[in-house]
Amino acid sequence: MSYFNTASDIPVDRQENLIQAVLICRIGNGVNYNSGVSPSPNPYYNDFIKMLNNNQLEILLKELDSSIIVINLQSKIREQNLNEILGIIRTSLASERVIEILDYLTEENPISLAKRIKASKYK
Repeated sequence: MSYFNTASDIPVDRQENLIQAVLICRIGNGVNYNSGVSPSPNPYYNDFIKMLNNNQLEILLKELDSSIIVINLQSKIREQNLNEILGIIRTSLASERVIEILDYLTEENPISLAKRIKASKYK
């Protein structure tokens, strides 16, 4: 994080890989201890996610549809962690489209988050 102070510090050609790596780490491994996320880097993950600009938020939302993420959401702990991430990215800087997607993902719904991400409405 010492290399990244703002969203523009994130190299454009590496932003997808960085966003996916942080997303996977922040969602965690699904164990009960610390909700599956290592406590030391967790604030760094949150700070990284908070600094993303609108285009990078869209990349993050696209990454949710990757098989690596969706498979990991079968765990309630991981789903809870993703809900926390969605709360972090709900900022005043987010575009209307990003807010619309966040509303869809966070609405009260008996359908799991993984199934909502795979639904055609999300795509």
